[in-house]
Amino acid sequence: MAGATGPKRQDTRKFFENLSGAGKSIAVLTSGGDAQGMNGAVRAVVRMGIYVGAKVYFIHEGYQGMVDGGDYIKEATWESVSSVLQVVIVMLKDPAMTHLQWPN
Repeated sequence: MAGATGPKRQDTRKFFENLSGAGKSIAVLTSGGDAQGMNGAVRAVVRMGIYVGAKVYFIHEGYQGMVDGGDYIKEATWESVSSVLQVVIVMLKDPAMTHLQWPN
């Protein structure tokens, strides 16, 4: 691809300025298994969602939490992911992962 260049910095800024999450919601659900980078990915999704104006929710206890709803679904805040990079386990564990030992 001779002559092809990546997006210019101004184009990237314009892209982010035009993003709007107003009136939209995002739910964050993980399988609960340990995976490198998952905490950072969850943090990035939450912060970007909040940045663009969307409501972001955590679904605890995996798919069962999504089905049961109620207290298993909680709104995420900027502060709720502020120390997630220092946490060693994935916050949104799935009870189907019974072979893993989760701290209390």
